[in-house]
Amino acid sequence: MLSKQDYFGYLKEMFDIETKMTNIYSGLKEKVDDPQTKEFFSQLAQDETSHAHAITTLIELIVKKYPGSPK
Repeated sequence: MLSKQDYFGYLKEMFDIETKMTNIYSGLKEKVDDPQTKEFFSQLAQDETSHAHAITTLIELIVKKYPGSPK
């Protein structure tokens, strides 16, 4: 059976992956010259940032609903 700590651990891991991918796509955007490719990597980075924000919002909602939950 999964505990609250397990769920928060998974959410943190997901957040870390989204953040890592944002950094990777942003770095790739800076390395290419083609405007379309630059825009492609920029959009991917924005998508990953949006995903990370959604995870943060979910964590905040869980903590609000279940006070005393680990962050």
